[in-house]
Amino acid sequence: MLEEDRAVYVAPRNIFTAGDILSIEQSNSDASALVISLRDGVSPLPLVNPPARVAVYMDGRHSAIAHLDYYDSSTPATLSGLLPGQIQRLMRALNIGQFGVMNGTNLSAVPRETTVAAGSSIKVDIFGSGMVDLRAYQVALDAVGGAIGALRVESMFVDTVRPDFAFSGLAVVTAADENRVRLLTALYEGSVDAVDEAYLGTIVFTAPRDYVGEVQIKVRAGNDTLLRNEAGSPVRYDVAETVIVNVTRPGQGN
Repeated sequence: MLEEDRAVYVAPRNIFTAGDILSIEQSNSDASALVISLRDGVSPLPLVNPPARVAVYMDGRHSAIAHLDYYDSSTPATLSGLLPGQIQRLMRALNIGQFGVMNGTNLSAVPRETTVAAGSSIKVDIFGSGMVDLRAYQVALDAVGGAIGALRVESMFVDTVRPDFAFSGLAVVTAADENRVRLLTALYEGSVDAVDEAYLGTIVFTAPRDYVGEVQIKVRAGNDTLLRNEAGSPVRYDVAETVIVNVTRPGQGN
């Protein structure tokens, strides 16, 4: 029950979300507090009579009640009144790395060779880094370009015995969709943290003998590339820049 003359303000939207956070670290003066810096251009919802009592949600579930204090986006916010376990879960969920900077999940396509002869295979490994609480992933590739000819998918697979495989040593299910050039892998149970670069799968293209030119290869962002945590919630990610493979006429050197 509320005390007499107390008012509760219900915000019309989130005050700010994980995507608004640039860095976060534990306070030096208060073991129950986190100091949060927001990204440039973020306009958090103004507080009524700060510090405000707020609810903290992770993966759509209520996780903590804390006090939030800030005046504007140019100064860090302070989230206080947290238990040690709540602080650890928040730091883990936000993927906080060294110096309190959010690492972020990054996906990249890495060709094994950057120059191949027409008629040869183009092997592309897919890697991810900064992955926390990862249960499943679906990753798609785009490979376009070339002045003559068209690439085709030769094979798609996940080498689960590689020591750098994201789910190494764990029971997984895998699937491949050659039509949309995407691989799917999921753990039967649990999740993993793969902060360092981890292998996710391999897609092999064939460059026909009449193929000439550059192949531009990149992870396809959007609905064809999805990551999920143990709760089934989406994991935010970025994709690396496009990489180039040069396809030359046989005998021109690779």
